[in-house]
Amino acid sequence: VVLCSFFPPADPPRTLSIALFQETQEGQLAIVHCTVESHPPSALSLYRDETLLATTSTHTAPNRRISITATHNSLKLEIQKVVPEDEGEYRCLASNAFGNATTTRFFGAQTARVFISPSAEIREGQEVTLTCIATLGTEERTSYTWYKNAKWLKESHEATLLFPAVTSGDAGTFHCKTQNSGGSNTSPAMPLRVLYPPKQPVISSFLETQEGQLGVLQCRVDSDPASELALYRGDELVASTSRSCPASDPRVTVTPSRNGLRVEIHGVALEDEGRYVCSAQNSYGNASASMD
Repeated sequence: VVLCSFFPPADPPRTLSIALFQETQEGQLAIVHCTVESHPPSALSLYRDETLLATTSTHTAPNRRISITATHNSLKLEIQKVVPEDEGEYRCLASNAFGNATTTRFFGAQTARVFISPSAEIREGQEVTLTCIATLGTEERTSYTWYKNAKWLKESHEATLLFPAVTSGDAGTFHCKTQNSGGSNTSPAMPLRVLYPPKQPVISSFLETQEGQLGVLQCRVDSDPASELALYRGDELVASTSRSCPASDPRVTVTPSRNGLRVEIHGVALEDEGRYVCSAQNSYGNASASMD
């Protein structure tokens, strides 16, 4: 009896290829897929220009937007929220004990991004500029459409959106779309945060008499960052949003929230009458309101 064993032929890497895919509707997802035929399997490495992005031996991605999938003779990159910086020459290198091979393909990222200067977090009253940067190129007839919170805002041939003195009402998420004879690019949304002191608080109250005397006082304020709120009766602190200052009266129930304070006084008595003041404070300023 003769036993025969079959061993696959030993091959160096061959038919190495890079497949590129990008969503055409929104352009937010791109896939770079490197495949090869070889035995034994090849070690694969993927570069953008001269930067190593991934290998089959490690699944550590260079940033959170990129995910890596490595299988037998295959290395795939999924790039979320494509930005112009993802454009470039992608090179795949394959090697095993019998040889190596390399191939390149250029990836033209069909996308744009919003750049905010001097910062995406800006104090109220300062100047801020949003710039639409696209891979499409800047022909003379390129149009730029701006959107705020996914709603149309402005269209022009200027790549910038300027706020000479930004206000709290200007805060939101912005994205842009560029269009010319070469096609169109759409950017991911970029948040603009405007920092400002508290506006004048709004204080309200009502009394429930059906199931015993329950008094409710509510204080709300508009600010960013969120304010610390405190409620006083005359000069006496009744309640606050600070955990270090709990209510001293057992009849008082305090419910704090972001930029809000609700105070319930159970068994309301004559001593609870008086002038109530709600004060709000954050790192940019303070404000107060009162009611009798």
